[in-house]
Amino acid sequence: MSGTATVYTLAEKYGIKTAFGTDILFSEELAERQGAMLAALSRWYTPTGALIMATSTNAELLTLSGRARRRRSPSAPPPSIPSAAS
Repeated sequence: MSGTATVYTLAEKYGIKTAFGTDILFSEELAERQGAMLAALSRWYTPTGALIMATSTNAELLTLSGRARRRRSPSAPPPSIPSAAS
């Protein structure tokens, strides 16, 4: 099993949230393949699950990133991650 397959399989098995993102924004050639890359995730996720990962889960990750930058106290507790049910 490849490293990618192992990571996605274990993430799904243990309920670990994953995000989808690339650094291809500034490459026209690669940007055209981004949809195919997202579709390839259907090997491990349902189409809906892949879209959720690429949209709302990414938004959660960005929100956490913003909270981390705004924290002033090193002793502040880490932000909580909202559950999908909330």
